[in-house]
Amino acid sequence: PKEPKPKATVTPKEPKPKAKPESRAKRAAEKTTPELGRLGKRSRDTAVCGATTGEGIGAAVVPPPPPPVAEGSVGPKRKKLRGGGSGGGGHDICVLISVGFDKTVQKTLAAQITKLKGTITTLASDFTHFLTAPPLGRSKHVLCALAAGRPVVGESWLTASSRAGGFVPADPHLCRHAEFEKLHGFDLQCTLDAARSKLLFAGVWAFVVPMAGSSRGAQPKDAAGEMLREVLPLAGAEMASAADVRGASAEELAGDGWLVIATGDSSEAAVRQLVTRGAAVQGHEAVLAGILRHRLVRQTHRP
Repeated sequence: PKEPKPKATVTPKEPKPKAKPESRAKRAAEKTTPELGRLGKRSRDTAVCGATTGEGIGAAVVPPPPPPVAEGSVGPKRKKLRGGGSGGGGHDICVLISVGFDKTVQKTLAAQITKLKGTITTLASDFTHFLTAPPLGRSKHVLCALAAGRPVVGESWLTASSRAGGFVPADPHLCRHAEFEKLHGFDLQCTLDAARSKLLFAGVWAFVVPMAGSSRGAQPKDAAGEMLREVLPLAGAEMASAADVRGASAEELAGDGWLVIATGDSSEAAVRQLVTRGAAVQGHEAVLAGILRHRLVRQTHRP
């Protein structure tokens, strides 16, 4: 009988070795440039724009910032700022409306200001803009605005702001009155610029000589003195009390660090006493003219 054929021996195949996973750095190196930029943002290393980070995992080249958008081209939208060049918002604008306007006009102007997110004030110490119309006069509010470098604007400023949807710069809409400026020898724009650069009486002690006391009836008002007491602080002056004056030396009262002012209603006896002490007393008219021109020419006042 035939012998059975031996069965063929099957040799098991050796399993192929699994490929090692690529390192994160290798995968990163094979990516395109935009992907490198994104990888760099996720990296623990912070790269300077246009520079290469340190070697190792997370190393990436951060692309430089995109070139600036050319003028006139479409670029990213930016939040619109309001506020006449202040960079703040409508809430930064506080308007004092001249009482020279008719009541109906005042209400209309106030409504426009409120719609632009501005505020209305009646206080000379609070306003950022004084809204008025020619002819101008040497009123308290005009003097306050010039002393502090705050714009005196006409209705065109509010009209332009309403059209723009926000407050526009004020200087192109100043309320100019050539006759008034010529009469008092000053230029409105120049005075405002000078006051914004430096207040006229910064670092100066100011004292308005009061009226003589009266024991009969109501005490009359010193209109010029009251106005000066409100205007001078806006020009940078520190208002002094009678006690401050008594404590000052003759040399101090005669120097540029003090401004002693006499009005037409000031006590003549008090003025003479101050002159005797050596104070360089100034007449209120000279001080008011100095505020308009942003230049005080000192002249000793004689009662």
